[in-house]
Amino acid sequence: MEASKQVEEIKCLHEQVKLKIENSNASYQAPANKHKQKVIFQVGDLIWIHFWKERFPSKRKSKLMPRAYGPFEILETVNDNAYKVNFSRDYAVLATFNVADLSP
Repeated sequence: MEASKQVEEIKCLHEQVKLKIENSNASYQAPANKHKQKVIFQVGDLIWIHFWKERFPSKRKSKLMPRAYGPFEILETVNDNAYKVNFSRDYAVLATFNVADLSP
């Protein structure tokens, strides 16, 4: 009898903690996402790709080289955050890019 009471108390405590964590996450999320804009591209759109030094070391040897190349065509939508691009094999990287690396 006492064990079942203890189990119910622990379950109740877990639910309270879970709700508290969800509420605090929501309060932090609102100001963090205030300035973010959701960008969604369609298949066939032309975009520019930002070349990071880490991913494209041969294309960004100095700070005076271009930071973005394009335009490239979007072939497929992986999800709202990733797109497959019609990308040349000369670059030796995968053709799937995060939306943070793309600009219209």
